[in-house]
Amino acid sequence: MNWTLLAGPIIGSIIGYFTNYIAVKMLFRPWEPKYLFGKQLPFTPGIIPKSKDRIARTIGSAIGENLLTQDAIEKTVLSDELKTKLHDKVNDTVERYTHDERLIRDAITYYVDGDQFDQVMERGENLAAAKLVSKIMEMNVGTIVATQVGGAIREKKRTSLLAKMLSEDVIRSLTQQIALRVNETVEQEGPELIRYKMHQEFSGLENKTVGEMFRMLEASGLDTGQLITSAYETLIRKKLSSILRTIDISKIVKEKLDAMDPKEMEALTLQVAKKELNAIINLGALIGFVLGCLNVVIALI
Repeated sequence: MNWTLLAGPIIGSIIGYFTNYIAVKMLFRPWEPKYLFGKQLPFTPGIIPKSKDRIARTIGSAIGENLLTQDAIEKTVLSDELKTKLHDKVNDTVERYTHDERLIRDAITYYVDGDQFDQVMERGENLAAAKLVSKIMEMNVGTIVATQVGGAIREKKRTSLLAKMLSEDVIRSLTQQIALRVNETVEQEGPELIRYKMHQEFSGLENKTVGEMFRMLEASGLDTGQLITSAYETLIRKKLSSILRTIDISKIVKEKLDAMDPKEMEALTLQVAKKELNAIINLGALIGFVLGCLNVVIALI
């Protein structure tokens, strides 16, 4: 066998292999710039560490603007499969907790500090009371009551001698005073009265067991899973766009990549594309071998 003929392809294969191996390594290495006599050496740091900011910005934009778009996220989180799982999970939870004999307060304070829970409940009662009073004031209850009183007086004028003595001006003045006093009473005393009643209701609820609450849900005939699923779907459709504007996925991805150490970036890239990079190295060996063979053929011709 003429070993001289095989030397060219073998050497070409070795050169091609190591050339591509070095090229792949130079994508990441060195991780930091190198200096000689105060001058930065070319190709340091490696291509990817040197362009990390541009790469992070490009990947962040690609993910935020093309991959994790509102439509893509909405399609995923509102898929029929996910909604079915949520529906079944809620109903399974309701069924499982129907036998839970813990007090509702004990169940909540197992996860939340008791004082914090009381503060939240108090704020909730105050906010709810203020909101209800605001809605009642919008209804102008005083005017409604005054109108009914005025109507009743006018009705009495037909049958009562005393009521007939009341002129229309007197009735109008009386009903105006009634409307004013009712509205003042609602505004001044309504919040405390409503808050007190709500506190009674919430206190009674706290002293019920978890099982009682869930049994009440079952007895109501409501499909709790469907109720929660519908609320979830409505929330996603109405709030997803504002949530995504607040989150800014592109910025988060860019900041995460910027914060990565070059070693971590190399490890991540190799984890994703190790097989492909090894294929490039092996391809270099194959090309070197083929070129070596061509040289032998040309030399023989």
